[in-house]
Amino acid sequence: MPKEGGVIGEPLTTPQTASAATTQGQESQRQAEIRAIAQNQNFQVGQQVEATVKSIEGKEVTYELPGGIKLTVKEPKRYSELSVEQTVQVEILELRENGIPKKVKGVS
Repeated sequence: MPKEGGVIGEPLTTPQTASAATTQGQESQRQAEIRAIAQNQNFQVGQQVEATVKSIEGKEVTYELPGGIKLTVKEPKRYSELSVEQTVQVEILELRENGIPKKVKGVS
């Protein structure tokens, strides 16, 4: 049985591909905010910063760093000692190219 479709040789366009092409070169509002935060905070590997525990699910803890950056990390040894909204010190282990922390670890 023949399949029904459009004209052969006609390029396939969908709303998703059309909108993706227009926004590809532009920076989103959130990306601009993150870039500004990275410039203001000047995070460094090995740096210890104050963070707030935002949620604990299983052994995964979500920290909110200065500037509103949220990171979820596995804390198998510390999760039971922490509580939501507790302020703790975390050490930055790795940074992304844009200067935002990629990995952190609780230290106190």
